[in-house]
Amino acid sequence: MASQESSDFRGLVDCLFFPENVFDSIGSSSASTTPSAAGAPASSSFASAGASAPASRRAAARGGARPGADAPSSKRQRTEKVGAGAASDTRTDNETSSNHSTSSDAGGDSDNPDEREENRKERNRRHARETRLRKKNYMHSLQQQLEAMTEERNLLEKEIQEKMNAECGQHSRWVKTVRCALALRAAGCPDVDQWRKFVDEEIVLVHPITPYRSFRTGDVVSNRCVLMGIPDIIQDASSLLVSLAALCKTGVHDAERKIKVQVRFAIDDEALHFSEEGLMCPFEMKTVNLEALGLRTEVSKNGCLRAQFNEEGRLKHLELCFDPISFWRQMQQANTGSQISSIDDLLLAPNTLEQALSHSKEARVVTEAARPFRITHVNSAWTDLCGFTQEEACGQTLRCLQGEDTDGNTVAQLVEDCNDGKATSMEVTNYDKEGKKFRNFLQVYPLTSEKSSSGEISHMLGVLKPLGPKH
Repeated sequence: MASQESSDFRGLVDCLFFPENVFDSIGSSSASTTPSAAGAPASSSFASAGASAPASRRAAARGGARPGADAPSSKRQRTEKVGAGAASDTRTDNETSSNHSTSSDAGGDSDNPDEREENRKERNRRHARETRLRKKNYMHSLQQQLEAMTEERNLLEKEIQEKMNAECGQHSRWVKTVRCALALRAAGCPDVDQWRKFVDEEIVLVHPITPYRSFRTGDVVSNRCVLMGIPDIIQDASSLLVSLAALCKTGVHDAERKIKVQVRFAIDDEALHFSEEGLMCPFEMKTVNLEALGLRTEVSKNGCLRAQFNEEGRLKHLELCFDPISFWRQMQQANTGSQISSIDDLLLAPNTLEQALSHSKEARVVTEAARPFRITHVNSAWTDLCGFTQEEACGQTLRCLQGEDTDGNTVAQLVEDCNDGKATSMEVTNYDKEGKKFRNFLQVYPLTSEKSSSGEISHMLGVLKPLGPKH
C-alpha cells in the first residue's frame, strides 16, 4: 500500500512538472493496452508513467540530453515538422509565382512561337515609346527650368545695373557736394544761404585742435574741435584765413571785402572710397599767393576726410584728419625763413582770457565781447605804443586811437566781425595819445574764460603790430 502511494505521488509530480513525458507514456501504453485493461484505474497509468520518468531522466542525464528529447512524438519535434512543412509550402508558392511571372514576360502561356515573338516586339515597342515620352517630358522640364533661371538672372543683372547707375549718380553728387563745401571753406564765405545749398543746417565739423589759430575752448571734445551748425562752420573758416593772413601782417580782407589769402582744397579722385552713408578720401589744402604777399614759401597740409550725407544728399558730417603741428611749423618757417627746432618756439594763438592776460611783448588790448567794446585790460607794450595809461584806457572804446586818416569802412567791417564773434584782422591807421599817426596791423581774437563751462565768448583781444614808425 505504501509503495502504491509513493508511486502515485511520483506520477503526480511528473504530471505537474513533466507533462510531455506523462502523456507520451500514456499514449504509448494506451496503444498497446487491450480493451479489457481499459477499465483499470487511472492511477496505475500515472504511476507507471511516473515510474518510468525518473529512469528516463537519469538516462538523459547520463547521455547529455533532455528527458524526452529522443521521443519521436515529442511536442518540439511535431512543431519543427509543422514549421518545415509550412516553409516548404511557401517556397513552392514563390517558385510558382516566379515561374508564372517569367512565363508571362516571355509571352504568356501561349505555345505559338510567332505569337510569343510578336508579344515580345510589342512589349519592346511599348517600352521604347514610354522611354521617349519620359525623355521628352524631362527635356521639357529642363527647358522650363533653364528659361526660369535665365529670366531670374536677367532681372537680377538689370537690378544690379540700375543700382550701380543710381549709386554712380549718387556718388558723383556726393563728390560734387564735398568739393563745393570745401570751396566755400577756402573762400571763408559768410553767406549762410550759400552754405545751405550743400550742407545740412545741423552739420557737424570735426578736426584736430589747431593751436596756431583761434577756436572756442567750449568746442573742444575729446581733444578735438567739434563744431555744430553753419554759423560755427563759417567762424572756423574765417579763423583759418585770419591766421594765414597774420603771417603776412595784412588784413584778411581787401578794400572790396575780398579775402586776400587764397587757399585751394583738392581731393584725390583715384582714392575715393564709398559706403552707404558717405565717402572717404585723401585731401590737400594749399595756399597759392603767400609768396606774392611777401612770405618765403607757400604752406600746405595733407590729410584724410570722411563725409556723411543726409537723405537730400547734403553734407551732415565732415571730419578732417591731419597733422596740426606739422602745418604749424610750416607757417612759422614761411614767416621767419628759419627752421623751428622746438615746439616752444611756435607762436600760440590766445583763445582764453587767461592766455590773453599773460605776459607778452606784443601790444595787447582786451575789450568787452559786445558793443561798444569798452576796454577792460591793456598791457605795458600797448601803453608804450599808444601813450595811454591803463587807468586812462580802461572804460574807453578804441575810438580813442582813431583820427582823420583812419579808414571808417575798414573799421566798420572789423566791428561787424567782432559783433559776430569771429576772428578778424585789418591794416589801419591809428593815433597815439599825443596825436602821432602810425600804421599798424590789428588782429582780433574772440576769448572765452577757462572758468566758464559754457564756452561762451566773454571778451575780445586785439593785438597791434606796428608796420612803420610814427610821424
